[in-house]
Amino acid sequence: MLNYNASPQSCLWLTRELLPAYLMTFLKKYFSASIIYKHISPLLNDFQVELYGEIWLCHNVLFYVWEESQEISASSK
Repeated sequence: MLNYNASPQSCLWLTRELLPAYLMTFLKKYFSASIIYKHISPLLNDFQVELYGEIWLCHNVLFYVWEESQEISASSK
């Protein structure tokens, strides 16, 4: 479960410059940071899950299979 009282740093790091600074500045004029993050966090979390599942997980599995095919063991790394 996400903590809406603080920004989810890992999600925000992944979305650097995806959310325009002027949009965040505008929203902060009318809403508290916790309200903004409460609504943005689920979207960022979904983005992070998709990014991991669709890109990194697939890459890691393929890399692991390649290592096995090359007979690269953990001790030889």
